[in-house]
Amino acid sequence: MAIEDAQTERARLTRWCLLFARDLARLEDAAARASAAQQTCDRAPLFALEAWAPRERVPDLREYAARNGLVFESKPPDADERPPTLMRNEPRVAAGEDLVSFYMTPGYWTWDPSPIVFISFAIFFAMILADAGYAAVMGLGLLAGWRRLGRSTSGRRFRPLLTLIILSRSATAPWWAATSASHRRRDRYWPTFSGWT
Repeated sequence: MAIEDAQTERARLTRWCLLFARDLARLEDAAARASAAQQTCDRAPLFALEAWAPRERVPDLREYAARNGLVFESKPPDADERPPTLMRNEPRVAAGEDLVSFYMTPGYWTWDPSPIVFISFAIFFAMILADAGYAAVMGLGLLAGWRRLGRSTSGRRFRPLLTLIILSRSATAPWWAATSASHRRRDRYWPTFSGWT
């Protein structure tokens, strides 16, 4: 009877989830609008905007402002500010940015772990694919879809990652075969006792 009561109570409480989620989204939108409003000033005929821009785009913005009769100021971020993070890596390790962003984007003042995550992910994923057959199937799939992956930016970013996974798997296959074979030989000669092998 207690289980049925708990299930009924759960069903009764879950009907509020949608309302809570909708109200939370509305509050988050209001907070985002308030934050954006703090970065602008609109008093006719004056309009001011405060925003972050990549350092290499500052000359373009300065030129745009001069061309359109606008005032433009730029300054590097202060130590107590938290600018958004813009990660840029070479195309061959760019998929590492996506892997890092999946968990959490690093702060502006910290280092970019994308290349290390890229290589580590490929090696550990290759270790999970302990069967060379899986790597061969994955390699054939990659070859078959190579052109299709090249049509999109994300596909071009992930081609090197998939290639590294397959190469890592191929490189670790002899080691894996040797260590698993040595375990099989050892088990043949070691006596087994009740409770452990």
